[in-house]
Amino acid sequence: MATTFSLLRQENKMTQEELGKIIGVSKAAISKYEKGLVKPSVSSLWDMADFFNVSVDYLIGKSDAFTANVSDHAYISEVVDIFEEMSNEEKEKLLMFIKKLNDSDLLFELHSVFDPLNDEQREKMMRLLLFLQKNEFH
Repeated sequence: MATTFSLLRQENKMTQEELGKIIGVSKAAISKYEKGLVKPSVSSLWDMADFFNVSVDYLIGKSDAFTANVSDHAYISEVVDIFEEMSNEEKEKLLMFIKKLNDSDLLFELHSVFDPLNDEQREKMMRLLLFLQKNEFH
C-alpha cells in the first residue's frame, strides 16, 4: 500500500533522492518513511508539508483535508510572535527541548493527547504540566 509520502512524491515526478535533498534527509530515510519503517522528524514533516503545499495532518493520515486551514496559519503566526518575544536563553532552551522531542516519538504522543482537547482543556493541561514542572513532581 502506497503511503501519502510516496503518492505525493510520485505525483510530482520526483525520486526519493530528489525529495531527500529538498528536505535534508537521505534517500534511505525517504524510503523508510514511505515503507512506514521510520516516522519522519517533525521538521521533516513540516518541510514536506511546505514543499507539497499540504497540511501535516494530511501527510500523517490524520485528515483528508489536503491543505491546512486558515486558522492553522494564524496559530503558527501567533507561535512565531511568541518565540520572537523570548530571550536568547529561553529560545536556546526551547530549541534544545524541541530537538530532544524530534529525536523521540514523544511529539507524536503529545499530539495524540492534546489534539482531541478543546482550547480550555488544553489550557488546563498546560497549567497542570507547568505546575508539575515547577514543583519538580516526578
